[in-house]
Amino acid sequence: MRPLRVIAVLLALVCEGIAGIALMRGFGIPALFVHVAASGWTAALFRRAFEDHTHVGFALIFATAFFVPFLGTLGLVAVAASTPRGTTAPERDCVRTRIPRPPEMVDSPISPVGCRQAGERQARIEALTALRGRSDPAAIAALRQAMEDRDEDVRLLAHALLEAKNRAAWREIDAANGALDRAPQRRLGSIHRRLASQYWEVAWLGLAQGECLDHALGTARRHTMMALDQDPRSASLHLLLGRIELRLGAPERAEAALLRARDLGLPAGVAAPYLAEAAFLRRRFDLVRSHLAMPARATPGGAAARVRRYWT
Repeated sequence: MRPLRVIAVLLALVCEGIAGIALMRGFGIPALFVHVAASGWTAALFRRAFEDHTHVGFALIFATAFFVPFLGTLGLVAVAASTPRGTTAPERDCVRTRIPRPPEMVDSPISPVGCRQAGERQARIEALTALRGRSDPAAIAALRQAMEDRDEDVRLLAHALLEAKNRAAWREIDAANGALDRAPQRRLGSIHRRLASQYWEVAWLGLAQGECLDHALGTARRHTMMALDQDPRSASLHLLLGRIELRLGAPERAEAALLRARDLGLPAGVAAPYLAEAAFLRRRFDLVRSHLAMPARATPGGAAARVRRYWT
C-alpha cells in the first residue's frame, strides 16, 4: 500500500477508536455518525486498492467495515497488503476480434450471397425469382442459403419458393401412390418405376433432409426393386438403383447394379463416374483411375471434368 493510503487507513482506525470511546461514554448517536464516516472512508480507500470501480464493490467493503467495527477495517488492511496490485482485475468475458469474411461466389447468377455482397436487396429478390422455374440441386441449395438472408422479405420469398417445389414434388408422389392402388397388374412395373424416380428426385434435389431423406432413399430403393421384378433387363433401372445405393452408403451393392446396367447396354461413359465413386468409397483407388480414364460426355468446366483431370 502507498504511504498516503496507509496514513488514511490509520486515520480511519483512529476514527473507529474515537467512535468506540464515545460509545462507552454514552454518546451513542455521535459514535454512530463517526463510525459511518469511518466506514465510508475505508470503503472509498479500499475500493481503489482492490481496483473495483462498481457500486457493488463499494457496498461490500462498506458493509464489512460497518458491521464489523475496527476488526473489519484491520481485515481489509491485511487483505489489501497481501494482494499484489493488478492481479485482482476481473478477466474479460470475451474479446472482440474482427474476422474477415470468406470469399463468396460473387459471379454466380443464382447465388443470393453474391448479390448480398453488393448490398442490393432488389437484386437478391430477382435472383431468387429466377429460380422459380429451375429444379436442380444448385437451385435448391441457393434457396436454402437465402433462407438465412438478413432481409426478412428475401427469407420469406426463399421459403415460399422452396415450399412450393416441395409441395409439387410430394403432390406428384401422392398421385402416383393413388394410381398404384388402382392399377392392374400389367401397369405395376411402370408405376413403381415412376415412384422410384420421383422419390429419388426428392433426395437428389435436396428437398428432403435428415430422417425424411433416409425415408425417401429407402422408398426409392424399394420401388426400384419392385420395378426390376417386372423388368429385370432395364439398364436405366439398374443405373437408378446404383445411384440410390451410393447415397445409402452401400458401394458394393452400387457397383453390382452399375456393372449390371453396363452389361445391359448402358454406355460405359455414363456408368464410369458412378463406378469410380463406388470404387473410391471401397478404397480401391486403382479402380477409380481406370474408371475415370474411360471417355465420357461431361461439361468441360463441370465437377465431373475436374475430378477426371485430377485422377487422370
